[in-house]
Amino acid sequence: MILSRLISDGMVIHKDKPFRIWGRALPGLRIEACLYKGSDCVAKGQTVCSDKDDTPFGALSENVPGGKFELFITPPAAGEGYELKVTGYDGQKVTDETVIKNVAVGLVYIMCGQSNAGFPMCRVRDTYPEEWEKPDDTSVRTFKITEHYEFDGPISDVLTGRWNHVTKETIDSWCAVGYFAAKKITEALSVPVGIIDATQGGSPIEAWMSKEWLNDYPDRLDTVKTYADAAFRKKVEDNNLSEGTDWRISLMNNDPGVSGHWEKPFDELSASDKDGWKTVKLPAFLWETEIGHTIGSIWLKKRFEIKDEEFISSDCHLWLGTMTDADITYVNGKEVGRIEYSYPPRRYTLPAELLHAGMNEVTVRLVCEHGWGRITPHKLLALFTGDTIRYIDDKDDERIRWRDNETHPIIDLSGEWQYKIGVTADEIPAYDFLCWKSTALYNGVLAPCLNYPVGAFLWYQGESNTGDSRTEYYDLTLKQVQGIRKVCGDDKLPYVYARLPRFDLNCYEGSYEEPPAGMTEAEYYDMRRSGWSDMQDIQRRLASEPYMYMADSAGLGEGYDLHPQDKKPMGEGYADIILQIISGT
Repeated sequence: MILSRLISDGMVIHKDKPFRIWGRALPGLRIEACLYKGSDCVAKGQTVCSDKDDTPFGALSENVPGGKFELFITPPAAGEGYELKVTGYDGQKVTDETVIKNVAVGLVYIMCGQSNAGFPMCRVRDTYPEEWEKPDDTSVRTFKITEHYEFDGPISDVLTGRWNHVTKETIDSWCAVGYFAAKKITEALSVPVGIIDATQGGSPIEAWMSKEWLNDYPDRLDTVKTYADAAFRKKVEDNNLSEGTDWRISLMNNDPGVSGHWEKPFDELSASDKDGWKTVKLPAFLWETEIGHTIGSIWLKKRFEIKDEEFISSDCHLWLGTMTDADITYVNGKEVGRIEYSYPPRRYTLPAELLHAGMNEVTVRLVCEHGWGRITPHKLLALFTGDTIRYIDDKDDERIRWRDNETHPIIDLSGEWQYKIGVTADEIPAYDFLCWKSTALYNGVLAPCLNYPVGAFLWYQGESNTGDSRTEYYDLTLKQVQGIRKVCGDDKLPYVYARLPRFDLNCYEGSYEEPPAGMTEAEYYDMRRSGWSDMQDIQRRLASEPYMYMADSAGLGEGYDLHPQDKKPMGEGYADIILQIISGT
């Protein structure tokens, strides 16, 4: 006998609905479930396992002969310290038994969507450092599912994930919006809260929908048919593994900056390697400078002087904002960090012994894969000491303040940098994200989660559908909502979603392709910009639909960051709606 992976140690049972327990066992086996508080069975249910069923069930399906079963128990009072015992009987004989420990009864929600939904807490550590001071909280729990795509129909169980409560070891990987929502709800109601984290960066809404829900969209169904071909999919997967890697290796092998060690301080370079460096002001969109739409490697250097002993006597921090696309960053010739794609903030810690009094140098090898290179404007380029908190000021500029309210030295690294093109190349081969295709994530991640009783479906998505027409996305959302409610057996299940916050860079993000025929680059940017505002309008109008609630983002977001840091007010916006639903107001 095996149970769904979701029914496991540390789980949270939603207190206001019959709780489904499902799994696989030998046909004819009588399955009994008892939820214990101490030695008392406070909830009980039973069923008989069905005849043999070969439908896949999670990662262990091939090892579990037999059929499926499901049964329901009525949850007792909210609280922690429960234990669930699921027993298989052949007549009166116990043939199998599973004990689930550390069970809580409270409130459970599915968090679904793309990267802002799954945006991890580790990326807001500089914005909300207080969350790491006392992170242990058994009443706030999550089940994180990693990417898995399927095109042959929904799987019966999730293949990854485990329940974890908040600790100093787990808090970094928590989805930030879900964390702040759960924390506020549990503080307001004094009940445990569980978040099932079913999120995937870049995913469009159709990836989270079933074939049935997409019947009116033959183009999406054609995509499903194409990717359901295992041989075709294998070819795509192989290309994804090799082509991008080969491109990057070739770039590295042919880069004179690598062979010439341009990461060294300028004074240590050979005479020929000192030639050809030019000046550029950073931060900037590099395509708007003399660098232009360069595809390949761009080396950037900045000299700075250290006069304050504090930089030498203790570790310090180097912030360089966000970059497009990949960087390797060096200080005084030593690598201090690297990130392979554009979105994460470059925040590197420098050991005290790395810097010295007098002139020092930071070097960045920036790889631009599509020609839209940038050191993002309005981001802080600086070196500083002391324990800081990040914030955005009224000018949409990234700033810091010190937690001890003291003044610590800071070296501003914005302004003139030296640059030199390492090597140019053709555009990197496109990566085909299989998990973004229609039905892929519904089948591989979401479908089994919908078997787990929850109080609401939390949705944060839209960025990847800004090119859709207003009518199309509105209709897709309604079909998704109706489908989710049907699968969950609850035609009033609350659907709580975030309205996209402001973002002024949307005209550039993802616009690596040439403008359509007959359209100028400026017109194409305007179209993309209007697509973002169109999405915000769609989301505003969806709030008029039954049992759909919008967490408004007015005043939130960062104009130059697709992944804004203000996840706490967004998460608490979800929590406020949930609390209103619960209270009936």
